[in-house]
Amino acid sequence: MAKPKQRLSIATPLFSKITLIMEENRYMDLNSLIKYIPFTKATIYSKVNRKQIPFKKIGKKLIFSKQEIDRWIDEGGNMTSEIRIPVLVV
Repeated sequence: MAKPKQRLSIATPLFSKITLIMEENRYMDLNSLIKYIPFTKATIYSKVNRKQIPFKKIGKKLIFSKQEIDRWIDEGGNMTSEIRIPVLVV
């Protein structure tokens, strides 16, 4: 019986890189974040949707910077953004 061909995906190298980045403990996936902070998966998705929690998206995968999450927690769970005011020089 012939072995079925293994399908390679463009996403395979990308997810390998994501795994390596996450192994360095700089980034967490959703399940790691749930273990790190006491929120349900639904709450995190809701906060991501409303941009109330720092996150990055690689393809369809959400990742969370441990450093940014720690800063977010230190700031009371509030997102801060720098306000840039243009300066007019006369």
